[in-house]
Amino acid sequence: MTTKTPTNETNTMSAKERDSLREVVRLNGRVAKTAIDEYAATLRARMEENLSKIFDEDDERWSELVAHAKQVGHEADEKLKAIAKASGIPMENAPGFMCGFINRGRYGLRERRDEVRKAGNAEIDARVKKARAQLERALAAKHTELLAGSLTSETAKAALAAMPTPEQLLPPLKKRDIAGLLSGHPTALMLSVESVNDWEEGY
Repeated sequence: MTTKTPTNETNTMSAKERDSLREVVRLNGRVAKTAIDEYAATLRARMEENLSKIFDEDDERWSELVAHAKQVGHEADEKLKAIAKASGIPMENAPGFMCGFINRGRYGLRERRDEVRKAGNAEIDARVKKARAQLERALAAKHTELLAGSLTSETAKAALAAMPTPEQLLPPLKKRDIAGLLSGHPTALMLSVESVNDWEEGY
């Protein structure tokens, strides 16, 4: 019994198959972008939930401690009043002692909530930007792979290979580049000449 050897016809992807795969890649890309936005919205919602959370002083985790603190505070206040009375200080002007449960901590201050919200949104925006960039690179790589398989001429293949990468389009700054910027604009990058001199020559 002889085994039939697969031909190039069965191993080669057809143009229709490539078009179908490219469409699938595009669809998956759109779904992934939506998922990134949904995740960012979830992170923002969690942040707002944490910022607005109010704790109950009767919570079993600390209710006993709160009761003890209140009792100590009450006793201290009574002693202060006794000292003030013995010293001839009018009660309406006497010092006192108050001990109370703070149910929101520093997030009870609007200024603090605004600070945390601003920092949190900046971090989420940075994560979204990074995720989108990674997704775009993955989609571009897959599209390039599918396109490369359809190229037959050496000229077309060479043109594809000659396309610059992001790293080639935006190479890292070297020490001499930073030094040149600083010489013209000393505060442009918030760096000192001394810090630049500490960099490795090959960076």
